[in-house]
Amino acid sequence: MVYHPGKVIELFPKSGKEDAAQAMVEFWDENLSIVRLDKKIERKAKNGDMVLVDYYPSSASPHNPKWVAVKIVDGRKSEAVWKRFKQHHSRLKMMQSATAAQQMSNVGVG
Repeated sequence: MVYHPGKVIELFPKSGKEDAAQAMVEFWDENLSIVRLDKKIERKAKNGDMVLVDYYPSSASPHNPKWVAVKIVDGRKSEAVWKRFKQHHSRLKMMQSATAAQQMSNVGVG
């Protein structure tokens, strides 16, 4: 996945000589992070907006993602994207629980 959808929880406008504003973002997979806002959206972003965070590797550090919110997803589309990713996350958690339960039932067998 190259873009990671998340909801803006809190905005931190740039001040002084900072090069970018930041936002606290809650992701669909229950992670929470503070990311930079791309200059194209930093004045438009609001609390509650869904943003797409560029998760592609950084050219400066290929093992670390960029973590830059690059796009605001509007209206119904944002609700549909959020719902779909949350459903996916629920399925992953159920599969992990089932795997853990199966492993626990195999303890002592053999």
